[in-house]
Order: sequence, then structure tokens, then C-alpha cells
Amino acid sequence: MKAQVQQTRGLTRNANRTLKGIFKGAATTVIGQAKDEPLYRHYLLLLDGGTKPNLAKLTVARQVASIMLAVWRNKEVYDPARVGQAASPPAAPWPDPAWRCAGPGASTRFP
Repeated sequence: MKAQVQQTRGLTRNANRTLKGIFKGAATTVIGQAKDEPLYRHYLLLLDGGTKPNLAKLTVARQVASIMLAVWRNKEVYDPARVGQAASPPAAPWPDPAWRCAGPGASTRFP
């Protein structure tokens, strides 16, 4: 039997190493120096919940990337008070129940 090889977590092998380093470096900075930031508080919550430190750091790096993309896309200034808030209202549930026939004896199962 062969030993199981650990897969990369979320990135392909041809990922942009420069951007990966930038986002992981930003997460390291948040964890090490920005003790009053919401991202640091989220990092602590992850650790308290039993998440391994390397995976909690990866989560913060992904949050930094997400925030950076939103700020860039919307041409906004970073606002720490908005961290953790949804960018838009939740989408309507899928599938839309209006497509179903509502008559008596109609099937409520998906086709």
C-alpha cells in the first residue's frame, strides 16, 4: 500500500507564487502586528475553535485577498469596520419555487 500524498489546499501547482507570497505575508503582518484589527480577532477566534495555526493563517490570507479584490473592484478605501459584513444582500434561494406547478396534486419534487 502506498502512503497517501498530501494535496495542495485550494491552489493548483501553477498558482501565482508572487501573489501567494504577498497575501501570506499580509496575513503574517496582521497576525504579528495588527492586534486591533478585525482580521486578527477572527484569527484568534479560529485558534480558539481548534483550527490549526497554519490553516487559520491561510484563512486570514484568503480574507485579505477577498478584501483587496472588493476594494479594487469597487474603487473604495479599506474600512476595517466593514470586515465580516456581506458585500450584498443574500441571493434568492435556488431554485426559484415559482417554476413549480402549484395546482392540486402537483409534484413538489425537483424534476
